[in-house]
Amino acid sequence: MEQVFEQLSEDSKDFWTPRSIARIPQPTPLEFYRNYVSKNIPVIITNAMDSWPAMAKWTNEYLVDTLGETQVTVDVTPFGYGDAVVRHSIVHTWHPLTHPFQTTVGTDNVFVMPEERSMSFRDFLAILHDPCFDGVPYLSHQNDSLRDQFPALVDDVDPMLAFASEAFGNTPEAVNLWIGDERAVSTMHKDHYENMYCVVRGRKHFTLLPPSDVAFLYETEYPTGRYRSTRETTIHDETSTILHECRTHPSWSIAMQDNNDLTPWIPVNPLHPQVEKYPLTKHLQPLVVTLEAGETLYLPSLWYHRATQLTETVAVNY
Repeated sequence: MEQVFEQLSEDSKDFWTPRSIARIPQPTPLEFYRNYVSKNIPVIITNAMDSWPAMAKWTNEYLVDTLGETQVTVDVTPFGYGDAVVRHSIVHTWHPLTHPFQTTVGTDNVFVMPEERSMSFRDFLAILHDPCFDGVPYLSHQNDSLRDQFPALVDDVDPMLAFASEAFGNTPEAVNLWIGDERAVSTMHKDHYENMYCVVRGRKHFTLLPPSDVAFLYETEYPTGRYRSTRETTIHDETSTILHECRTHPSWSIAMQDNNDLTPWIPVNPLHPQVEKYPLTKHLQPLVVTLEAGETLYLPSLWYHRATQLTETVAVNY
């Protein structure tokens, strides 16, 4: 069976998937559909955002002045890996009808989601820049977050990428805002929808694999939990002496869902595949791309992708 999937992967590389991701100027809807959408091939568009006011306006100062006390949802993790497979030693299981938490000890792999915290945008930027903040904050809440939580920013970007919407035959179901730095990582996964990812500021790093590599990624169903911090969020200003007294003792646990839910996820990092543990990853040949400010990645549905930032990055996706 391995030989069958290996041959499928090789045939896909020979006749379908590119050896590298092309960079092109904004295409016409027909060109975009014919050359990329219909073929399910990623591409980087270099100038689709040139007319956006956000390109000049979205400094941190502008964002704080505009959003200030706006309440936002922030994903927080101890090490920057949200929606990830981790090995844990101490787990707190939520039992709402009996005891609030039951503590167990084990070494199983689990799928863990970020802790979600509500705070002002001003406080989010403060903890993003605070070297003593216990955790990695990432503004990555989806479900149409730009239009839902940041209406003051909506007019700074196009409501849609017109050439893409015409090629797809619909308007965006969601428009999301992303702000994070190099510590935050989205682990390898796939989405069931077309994605246009636009970098306003900073640099975004993607690792891509085609759907035909599914057999080499060891997707497995895992018990599901969520990170839980034992500390409340503390905001330090620039003059605080606490900034120089960073605490190092552990303050995170994983609260497991008590409904036996399993989440299918990929434990493999194709950049460091652990071939001894996952031998089929030897067949992977990931495509690695870095999006610069002003560039847009067309990420077709079902393509596997891992993403991080190379610096503090602000982005919008449709």
